[in-house]
Amino acid sequence: MDVDTQRVWDYASDAYVHRLVQNKSDGKLVELPSGRNESNTDELYDKLDNIGMEYTHLLTRQLDSQRTYFEEQVVAAADKATKASRRADEAFEKLQEALTALEDLKLKIDHLSQDVVPSLEKSKTRAERKAEKATELLRKFEKDWREEKTVNDGLLERVDKINKEREELLRENVDLKDQLRDMMFFVEGREKLKEMDEEGIEEGEVTIGDVPDGKKKRRGKGKGKR
Repeated sequence: MDVDTQRVWDYASDAYVHRLVQNKSDGKLVELPSGRNESNTDELYDKLDNIGMEYTHLLTRQLDSQRTYFEEQVVAAADKATKASRRADEAFEKLQEALTALEDLKLKIDHLSQDVVPSLEKSKTRAERKAEKATELLRKFEKDWREEKTVNDGLLERVDKINKEREELLRENVDLKDQLRDMMFFVEGREKLKEMDEEGIEEGEVTIGDVPDGKKKRRGKGKGKR
């Protein structure tokens, strides 16, 4: 490129060209056609400058828009990362709490396995022994009760029999008392008559006080027996 004229020498065509510009679509350098007319060349320079400025302005706006977009994305990503970090911290705290609770539960299980369960097994063994003894004692009580019931039933039968015999004896005793009273009255009457005979009572009629009708009848029976 000639510094003074700002023209570019194309070695392929062995001639000066106005300049080489970069194609926007594929980025390749292309040669702008050179005109023989100097005014056309100046106009072309102006157009190229305007195009370059517009392209630069457009590129700047796109870059600013992309920068703003990416900055927003970075802020959003940072916010998401902050929230995710906060949730991760909360999850970690919950995990620590769960691990602590799990460790406490493990200690309780170990305590139950080592202390409580053996104690419960011993208590169960003692309870089973007590239950066996209570069962044996209950069986003994039941046996004694049955034996006592049998004895009581026998005693009740004997008592009932004795009561019946007693009632019979009482009835017989009443009869014997009546018979004994009659016999005593008969003996007394006979003795009186004997005494009266010995005193020489004559004519055979004797009156011995006032005797109740029943006793008179019994005395008559006595005389009949005599």
